[in-house]
Amino acid sequence: MTTPGQVVRLKRAGHVFEVLTNPGAVTAWRAKPDSPADLNSMLISPVIFANQSKGLRASSAALITAFETDANDECIRLILKTGELQVSASERHDKVELCKKQIIAALHKGYIDPRTQLPHPLIRIESAASGVKGWKPDPEKPIPVQVRA
Repeated sequence: MTTPGQVVRLKRAGHVFEVLTNPGAVTAWRAKPDSPADLNSMLISPVIFANQSKGLRASSAALITAFETDANDECIRLILKTGELQVSASERHDKVELCKKQIIAALHKGYIDPRTQLPHPLIRIESAASGVKGWKPDPEKPIPVQVRA
């Protein structure tokens, strides 16, 4: 059974903690670090799971071991802040495509054709990039690092 939301997973002190959130809520909150976390709007369920897909709740002892407290809100905030956000295949594909477009734009802006002294056309760069076997942009790496590589 698939879940209607996104799972944020944190591995800490030998335990796995999962929180089920509304799609896009954690990404939007992480983009604005100064904004306070409104847990009610971000969470689908205010429960910390050991395994969300099986419905196993995290024990109080595991929370105390990992977070030194069993206060649900404090633990959830820490999981949301530092945990790994599970993204869908379509979201991952969109991020890769956006990264690819940014790399192509950076190449277009920063490199010139020595024959014409003009920037390489976008279509030429796009066709060359699609022809490179095994090239897949990494959306987690900064664009300038990938352009130089």
